[in-house]
Amino acid sequence: TNRSEALRSVLSRWLPLAAAVLSMVVEQLPSPAAAQPERMCRLLQTAAPPDAVADEINALEESLRTCDPDAATTVAFVSKMFAPETSLAGREPSFIGFTRVFAGTLRVGDVIQVLGPRHDPSVADSPHARPATVSALHLMMGRDMVPVASVPAGCVCGVAGLEQQVLKY
Repeated sequence: TNRSEALRSVLSRWLPLAAAVLSMVVEQLPSPAAAQPERMCRLLQTAAPPDAVADEINALEESLRTCDPDAATTVAFVSKMFAPETSLAGREPSFIGFTRVFAGTLRVGDVIQVLGPRHDPSVADSPHARPATVSALHLMMGRDMVPVASVPAGCVCGVAGLEQQVLKY
């Protein structure tokens, strides 16, 4: 076991795991803007949109494909709600939505529409589409969360203010 510990020590000094993984990610993974066209082919439906909304949908699809931070409509996906380890003393635990912004720019104070899992876009005034106000945005840097005023398309962030609209898994 002393041999394996010595070998592990030598290898970790020669090429630390964290630095190796980070450099591999930077060198091998495409940027959000480069990966977006391929990703959108898998996420968007292939059927032609109804004529009444075809222009709006085509413009939205183009902004999604190009990862446009200046898009008229902001589109983001909350994949998970989590309770941050650091909470403010004396306050109820809050939840942050782990979110990827696909198009547009998300800003603190924005009123957004949260589409639930049973949302059907063909139903007017769906009960599964509810408004929420973005109360805070955070860039997640390891265990730290850095507050920011806005997050452009292509970025991953933490969104506060969704506790009542998004299920916590």
